Amino acid sequence: MKRNFDEVITDLDNEPVRVGMTPDTIAAALAAFWPKLTPEQGKALNEEITKAAGKPLTLGGACVGALMGAYQGEENLDDMMRLTRMELARKIHKGGVLEIEPKDRDLIKPLLKKKWAGILVPVTAAELLEKEPVADLHSVA
Repeated sequence: MKRNFDEVITDLDNEPVRVGMTPDTIAAALAAFWPKLTPEQGKALNEEITKAAGKPLTLGGACVGALMGAYQGEENLDDMMRLTRMELARKIHKGGVLEIEPKDRDLIKPLLKKKWAGILVPVTAAELLEKEPVADLHSVA
C-alpha cells in the first residue's frame, strides 16, 4: 500500500498544523511587550511570523516523531522492535509517496496516540494512513 508522507496535516480550518512556535503563540508573547499594535501592524506581524514559524507538520513528520519517541512502559523495549521502528522511521523520513505494509501502518497508529496529545494529529494521521494517495487514484493501469 502506498502512502504520501509529504501530505500536510491540517486543522479544522484546513490550515497547516505547525509544531513548536506558531503565529498565535509568538503574537501573544509579543503583545505583552508591544501592546499598542495597530491592526495593520498586527496583520503585517502575523504574516512575517507565519513565514518564520517553520514548516507545516506532514504525515511523515508525525509518523517519524511517533516512531522515534520514548514512551512510558517501553524502557525495556526489545532490540528487534527498536530496530524495526528505526528502519521504518528512516524510510518514512525520505518523504514522498512510499510503499508500506499494513503491519507498518498498524505499528505506527498506536504510537501516534502516544506521541501526539489530543485528537487532531493522531486522528488525522491515522486517516491519512488508511487512504490511498490522490496520485494513485488517477493512475492508469
